[in-house]
Amino acid sequence: QVTGVVGIGDAAEVWLRNVRTGQTRRLGIGQKVRGMVLEGVAGDQASFRHGESTVSIRVGEMLKDTTPVHK
Repeated sequence: QVTGVVGIGDAAEVWLRNVRTGQTRRLGIGQKVRGMVLEGVAGDQASFRHGESTVSIRVGEMLKDTTPVHK
């Protein structure tokens, strides 16, 4: 689950929580999770590259519930 999206200047981070284990993780631009690479943040959304698509995930949404933005 995406729990936070932070962007300050050129730095951006996405905060994640595994709902089963409670484990938390922070991702920076270019880092991967579940085969998706974090490309950027805007407002309450994180954009990830997933294969040939870009997906957008909002705070509170689950990583598995991604919606392609571009193909």
